Amino acid sequence: FADDTTLILSHHDPRSLGQLSSKAITRNNQWMVRNGLKLNASKTKFIQFGRDAPDLAIRIHNPNCSDAILCMCERIEMVTSHKFLRLLVDRDQRFNLHVEAVCGKIRSGIAVLTRLKYVNSTSLKISIYFALVDAHIRYMIQVYGGTNESRSSEIHELQKKAVRIVLNEPYDAHSSPLFKLNIFEFRKLYAFSLVVSLISTSPALPKPKHDHRTRFKVTGSLALSTRMKTRNRRTPIANSIKLHNSLPFEIRNYTGNFLVCTRAHVRSSIKHYFLNLDLDVIGRILY
Repeated sequence: FADDTTLILSHHDPRSLGQLSSKAITRNNQWMVRNGLKLNASKTKFIQFGRDAPDLAIRIHNPNCSDAILCMCERIEMVTSHKFLRLLVDRDQRFNLHVEAVCGKIRSGIAVLTRLKYVNSTSLKISIYFALVDAHIRYMIQVYGGTNESRSSEIHELQKKAVRIVLNEPYDAHSSPLFKLNIFEFRKLYAFSLVVSLISTSPALPKPKHDHRTRFKVTGSLALSTRMKTRNRRTPIANSIKLHNSLPFEIRNYTGNFLVCTRAHVRSSIKHYFLNLDLDVIGRILY
């Protein structure tokens, strides 16, 4: 059975968007009825993205409804945030609520690690770290990892606390040496995840179309669209292109030519590069 269904609609006029959404959800409901399914209206929500977006009235119309002003058909609840595939999506797409949820899960992992602080097996504590801390940070990081610098710092501080406990280091120990266990710091993990995801989609991304040797053509850089350069500078795609273009030439050359090098080798090279890259460099690229 269909456990979860999502409809994504857009329109430049809010009123038309409301009418379009009502028609779409009504048609979806009719299709479900014809196929022996039932739409759970009480659990159906909608989010209107944008800070100044007006409230919309979206209804599931029954077949006899004339869609008049006094329509009494069931109305869909509008929410400002909703959990979708374990990702907390909010209307302004800043992912503040999801970051708070991730921080809560990291604190729970830290509590478990604290109880095991004096266990001699570092490998056991590292395994617990990856299961109870890293797994929550890593999930959907390509989507929420581009949050503002202060929010990402919250996750980073908790991550440092967890790593200090794993290695039995004092609370004020410098964190840089602690991350030499192939554990990614938050921003490095975000950068690595974006670039690795880009590898599989790079043939479909915009590249210079001319044949003459320009800087972008020679270096194997990807091109940012005009919209990405201005309004959507911090979207996952824009960030992944900027990070890709910051890679050393030899790695950029490999990412565009898998006949020269295996995908596993490219991934390993990118991982080694970001593990040893200074956080300030990543900060200048992303922020």
